[in-house]
Order: sequence, then structure tokens, then C-alpha cells
Amino acid sequence: MAVSYPGATPRNIGGIHSPGLATPPGPNRLQAFSMSHHHEQTLLGTGATGCLLRTPHGGDPHRYTPLMRVVVYGATGRSGRLLVAGALDKGYEVTAFAREREPAEALLGAPERLRIVTGDLLQQRSVSEALVGADAVLFAAGPRSLRGRSQIASRGMVNVVHAMRRRGLRRLICISAAGTSLERDPHAPWVLDRLIKPLFLREALADLRHMEVTVRQSGLDWTIVRAPRLTDRAATGRYRVGPGYTLPGGTSVARTDVADFMLTQLESDEYRGHAVAIASRGRG
Repeated sequence: MAVSYPGATPRNIGGIHSPGLATPPGPNRLQAFSMSHHHEQTLLGTGATGCLLRTPHGGDPHRYTPLMRVVVYGATGRSGRLLVAGALDKGYEVTAFAREREPAEALLGAPERLRIVTGDLLQQRSVSEALVGADAVLFAAGPRSLRGRSQIASRGMVNVVHAMRRRGLRRLICISAAGTSLERDPHAPWVLDRLIKPLFLREALADLRHMEVTVRQSGLDWTIVRAPRLTDRAATGRYRVGPGYTLPGGTSVARTDVADFMLTQLESDEYRGHAVAIASRGRG
């Protein structure tokens, strides 16, 4: 399925090019009751996504768009930076959660509608503070290294889920990996499934596997996106999505395409409560 849309604005953030991830036209765009006179950025209650509605500044006073407030955990990683850039391109207000402010500002800049919150993903208090006023969460944190034991994704997700429950948030979309299945994967190459995973990826995949269990048992409106090898190729807008851990011949996917898919899910019910695999079109 191809789910890129026209009207996007190219961005370059943290050295990673994003072609711009635009909001699709059609029924997902909220169009509300007409007004007898012009208002600029008038807040009007909540729409279908649960977010505040506003008129576009200087735009058509009869058309209202969702002012979604999104928190990105793992915001300074390569995938996280693309999620931040894409959410800003959609017109959302974005909170980027990062360990240190100066490196985050150097990577993300200081665009309008971006708020940087510093803290430790393993500290529940700072995780919760980032969610003040939020509508949805994008989780892109993961093991910093493929070698050695890591719990950043699993323990961090426990804190995120607890904080979301306390604050009454529902929508959670997270990145996982294609190799998290404990069973033999019929779509995975033999060398990956029987050699590389147990020898080199065991700890990192265990961390993500435990994260997935937390998400599945959270009771939230979640979507897990299982990606194969991530590349820094430019977005293609042409990728496949389907149930399971991997897709036939799906050995890689561009980070920009994964970000595009995750962002489209913020205003979609299609994959709520599902874990899906994503891959480039064709083989590879």
C-alpha cells in the first residue's frame, strides 16, 4: 500500500532529509460548522480525534483542522527526528522527549510548535511530565547498541504506559523490529533467523519483545510497527503493511516511510490494536 500524500513540505532535520509528510485529504480532515464572521485561531472544543479544533490562521473561517499535540519519545534518534519533522509538517504541536537539551536543540532546532522536554525514559516522573496536555504518543526509543543487554525500550514503555493511563491518554504508536518472534519465521532469510538473531541480536530483540508485551497488555489504543532493516534512503511513499512479524521478501524499509506510516495512523483507526509488519515494495 502506498500512503504518501501530496502537499508536503521538504525538511532537513538532524542531517536526515524528510520529504515532508502531509495530512491526507478527505474525511480525516475535520470540517466543522460555518461561522458568520472571521476568527483567527479560535478554539472550538474537540473533534473526532479528541483534539482541539481551530481555524487556520488567516485561512477559511468555515474550515477547521485538528490541533493534535503529540509526544515523541526517542526524539533525537534517526527515526525519532523524522517523526518530529513529519508531525510538525502536519501542523501538530510536538513535544520531543530527550535526555539533554543542548544536543536535542542542535539536532531538532527550534521551530514553531516544538517543545523539548528533558528527562530520563527510565524515570517515571519525567516521562509523565512530558505528557501534560498531550493527545497521542509516538515511541521510537530502542536499544542504543545491538550488543549487550538493554532494557531502554521495555522499561521505558512501562513508564510511558503507566503515565498515559494516569493522564487518560489513549493513542500509542511504537516502532519495534521484524525479528521479535520466538518462532521460526517463514518469511525471514535462514541466515537471519538462525544465525544473526541468536548470535548478534538476542538482547536487543528481547528488549523489544518485552516492550511489545507491555503495549499489548496496556489496554490503550495501540499500534505496533515492526520494521526490518532500516535504511536512510529517501522516502519512496511505496511500502507494504500487513499482519505478522515480517512480509515476504521484506528485508528493509526506509526510515522516512516508517515515519510516514506512523504519522498517518494518528488519525486512522485501521490498525488500532494491531501489530503490523512494514517493508519496501518489491524484494528488499
